[in-house]
This record gives sequence, C-alpha cells and structure tokens, in this order.
Amino acid sequence: MNVEELYDIYNTLKDAGDKISEHSKEYEKVIKATRLGPKEKKLSTDIIKTFFSSFPAQQSKALSAIFDLCEDEDKNIRIGAMKALPSFCNDTLSHLVKITEVMGQMLGVDDPTEQTCATNAFYEVLKKDPVSVINNVFLIIQSPDLLPIARYRCIQFILTKVKQLDSSIMTTEVQDLMITNIKVALNNCIADEFVLLISYLVSTNLVKSFVGQQEITQIILQQIEIDKDFKPYQANGKAHFTNRLVTCVKFILPFFSAKNESTQLVKYYCDKVLDQWEAIGALNNGIQYQTGIAQQLAIMAPFCGSLENPTKQVETIFNVLQLYMPQPPENTSSNEMPEFNFSIVESLLCAFHALARQCPEFLTEDPARLKDFRARLLYFSRGIQGCKKVLSLNATDKVFNAEEKRIREMCPQLLTNIQTLVKDLFYTPPVYKCKITLSFTKKEEASAKAAAEQKPVVEAVAAVGNKRHVPITFENSSNGASHQNAKRGGFTGDKKIYTPPSGKFSQNFQRGRGGGWYRGGRGRGGYRGGYRN
Repeated sequence: MNVEELYDIYNTLKDAGDKISEHSKEYEKVIKATRLGPKEKKLSTDIIKTFFSSFPAQQSKALSAIFDLCEDEDKNIRIGAMKALPSFCNDTLSHLVKITEVMGQMLGVDDPTEQTCATNAFYEVLKKDPVSVINNVFLIIQSPDLLPIARYRCIQFILTKVKQLDSSIMTTEVQDLMITNIKVALNNCIADEFVLLISYLVSTNLVKSFVGQQEITQIILQQIEIDKDFKPYQANGKAHFTNRLVTCVKFILPFFSAKNESTQLVKYYCDKVLDQWEAIGALNNGIQYQTGIAQQLAIMAPFCGSLENPTKQVETIFNVLQLYMPQPPENTSSNEMPEFNFSIVESLLCAFHALARQCPEFLTEDPARLKDFRARLLYFSRGIQGCKKVLSLNATDKVFNAEEKRIREMCPQLLTNIQTLVKDLFYTPPVYKCKITLSFTKKEEASAKAAAEQKPVVEAVAAVGNKRHVPITFENSSNGASHQNAKRGGFTGDKKIYTPPSGKFSQNFQRGRGGGWYRGGRGRGGYRGGYRN
C-alpha cells in the first residue's frame, strides 16, 4: 500500500455515494495503512476521519488506529491525529467516553505545541457534549493510572474551558454539574488541585446564597482540620501546614458577616494557631506567615459571635500583641526607638479591640496590667508620630519605586487606624466603640477583582493568594532610610519592606510541576502505551 493507492481508495469512496458501505474492504486497507510510512499515516488519518461515519462496523478499529498515531514517533503525525479526534464525535457520541479518556492523558505531554493542540481538540469535544465530558473528566482524574501532571492539567482544563463556553451551552444544568463534581473532587485532592477547585467554586452562584457560603466554609474548615491541634510545619521542617492554613482561609474571609459568624475559626486561631506563634516565626518567611495570620484574624474578629470564655481568647491575642509593643526604656531622655512592626500591631490590636467587647473588664480588673499596657501604647504612639514625620519629610526629596509608593500610600491609613484604636483604650474605663477599615483590605479586594476579571482561573488564584501587604517596621538605625529585601514564600510573593529610620524624630524611616512528576520516555510525559490501558 502506497500513497497512490490510498488516493485511489479515497476517490473510490468519494464517488461511491449511497453504495459506500459496499467498500468496507477498502476502508479496512486505509486503517492498516496507519502502520506504514509518514506520508501514508497522514493521508490515512484524513481518509479515516472523512468516511468514519459511513462504516459503523469499523469505527472501533479505526479509532484505535488513530489512538496509536497519537503516540507516533513523528510529532507532526501525533498532532494530526489529535486534531482528528473531535471529528469522530460529529455524528455519534458513542465513542466520547474513550476519546475523553485519551485526551485527558494527552494533556500530560511535555511539548508546548502538542499541549496546545491537545487542549484545543479537547475543547472542541467539550462543546459537543459538555455534560458527558465534564462527568468523564472528573471520573478519569480519579484514575490511579493517570500521571499527576495529566491529572492537574485535566482539572485546570475543565475549570478554565467550561467558563469559555457560550452562554447557550453553559446552562444551569452544566453549572450545577460542575459544582457537584467539584465538591466530590475536593475530598481527594492535593494542595495545588485544592486551590484550583475551590477558586472555581467561589466564583459560582453557590456563593450568592447564605447556605452556599456556609457549605464552602465547612469544606475549608475540614481541609485545615480545625478539630485537630495546629502544626506549623511538617516533620521535614517545611511550612506546609501553615501555608495550607493561610491559603485556605483566604477563600472564605469574604463570607463572614453578622449573619455568617466567624466564631469557630476565630476560636481556632486564638486557641491553637497563636499558641504556635514563635514556631511560625521560626519558619522560612515566618514574618510573612505571622503577618498573614494576624491580618486574617483582624478581618474575622468583628464577625465573631458570643464566645464561651472570651477572656481566654482575648488574653491570647493580648500576650502576642505585647511582643510587638515594647515597654518604654528607663532612660526617658533617649530618642532611640526599637523596631516597630506596624502591620502586625494594626491587625492584632484590631482583633483585640473587637473581641474585648465581650469581656470589657479584661484590662480594668487588673490595674497593673492596664497601667503597663497604656505605657506600651503611649510609647508605641511616639513611634507612630515619628513615622508620620519621616514620611512627610521624605515625600518630595526622593524617587520611589512602585512597591515603595504602594507602601507609602498605605502607611497613613495604617498609622491612623492604630491611633484610633489606641484612643479608645485610653478612655477611663477603656471603650471598644470605634470602627476602622483595615489598611490592607481595600488593596486586596481591588487586586482580587482585577485578577478574576482579567486572568484565567489559575493566574487569578495566584494573584489573590500572593497579594499580601508588606510588614512595615520602624527600625533603629543611624544611617537614614534603609530598604531591606524580605524574601517571601508560600502564600506570599517577593516584596520590599519599607523601613524608616529611627533616632531623633526631627531627623530622617508550594512540589514542582515538571520533570519530577513525569515518568516514562520519549519526552512527552511518558504516556506511550497508556491511552487504552
């Protein structure tokens, strides 16, 4: 069999009209030609595709031949076979399950061109029967034989491409089916997959109802194992558990309200997470994890319901807060200031202020405690005044980069928030009436919204997860303004910490994806011989 003979068969089948079924032997020869040379393989692929519906009895054999070509040594032949697969669903969907399974495995290929081709072909099949494809994709990702990289890309594909379907195809039935399958998949997924799945879930209509928000909240609480003691790190010292906590909780922060209380999670943070504060700080990028945890607690605290023993939770926050609010020095004439972490203080002070409303006697029942705390507050306020003065003095005499500008824009609100909270605590007795807008919340909301509107699911998740404002510190220095690089990891990104100078106030302040996951040969994710196993 050569190319000329294949062309003769093509012309015969084309001219056969209603009698084409009488030429099954010729079609059989075309199927066998897929085992010949490159030219024969390409031509036979086109002939099989063109006359596929005319030979029902030969369809399984023809499809199997195309699957073999998807594993061919020649990249161009593999791509041609991939492109042909959607056409086999044009007239019948009886082969859709097998085609979906094979395409899911093909998403694990290494070559970018083949990845794109496999994705585009899979999308064409998805549009033909979204209900069946969605169900099949969620079934095949549970297969133990599917390579991890292919599993991840299957999840990534279905979450991304379903959103691109035309509104006439993306019916309520399809949306509900996605939600149902995602809930099941969340019970058996790794960290990266969890982020993909839950990020899609919070973008659906499920979050528009109170019941839906509660359901997602419970899924998150189960994921972080709120009923168990908190472990900051794994046995190998990696911050897996801390990273998981901060990453998971960020998804449900917008759901908390007077109607949907945060009591359960606030109690967990106070009783189990803050208890491991020093261990968290000892991790790589520990200061960023501590900042993230403090910020999340500050967001949740105002929506906390009645606590059984609020004094316990308030005292825990109070004890951690004091670590960042030093006592005034004995030498009151000194103008040297310690390092002040305004970011963490804003968050912890807000959380303390919100929860102390449930036990207003916490400070007043111990006069010595109140006196000491007010002395610390007064000393810290002195640092705030110095910081404000430095920001004002340096406002026009230096060129700042984008990150420094962002921090300087955020500083006034942050410092004002702390002063507002401190003012309440200096009343006799202390009151807990003021309300503030946390300095970092508006920035995060804007970033999350922009990411969700402009980027695919995976990129949007990264934007939401990585956007954390940098801790702002007031560091003892005699050399003017210093800018330090704080390397951030896990749920954070690489940012600069803006550190104003102290001194006299009248002077200048996740398992990588790639080769490690692949197995097998030929540089395409090791999928050879696996499509129909």
